[in-house]
Amino acid sequence: MEGNIIGRILFYVGIVVMVVGVILAYSMANVTNYGGPAGNRETTIQWPIFFHTAIRAVIAGLLLIGFSEIIKLLHSINSKTGLVKGTTTNTGATDHDKDEEQPTEWKLSKTDEEKIYEAYADKAILEIIPSSFEGYCIVKLQEYDGPLDPVIKVVDIGGLSVQEVAGAVTRKKILDWYKEQY
Repeated sequence: MEGNIIGRILFYVGIVVMVVGVILAYSMANVTNYGGPAGNRETTIQWPIFFHTAIRAVIAGLLLIGFSEIIKLLHSINSKTGLVKGTTTNTGATDHDKDEEQPTEWKLSKTDEEKIYEAYADKAILEIIPSSFEGYCIVKLQEYDGPLDPVIKVVDIGGLSVQEVAGAVTRKKILDWYKEQY
């Protein structure tokens, strides 16, 4: 599913609530005074009533639009990370191991790079290499105080945080690719 229908519906309902609310606030604030023996009619607007009602309608509409944006954001995160496809099975391997992934050309974004630096803040990162499989990186790490003995980690950067790849098949594919390249 390309877009999220609930997010769209909430967005449009929020706009309708704001527009209709302002129109209703205007109609509720209009007061017609009949005065004098001739029955003269005078229409005035009660500004406190108008602003009170209009502000409530605008706030309600903005809340609905805000909820729609949250739903759209969650939907985009779900489609980006593939939470449904990447669920963990009882053996500890992910469903990604079952899929035959084809190598692709992709670039590491600044936010993904920041996630890696944040995840391994206690270690010296020597090199970050995007693998041929999108969403996976090879990270060379070393202890700050230890001897020069780099450790190679295969990480998945597709989620909200960096996770080491637990699936043996995916890990082996990426390490084989790394050994061929370097």
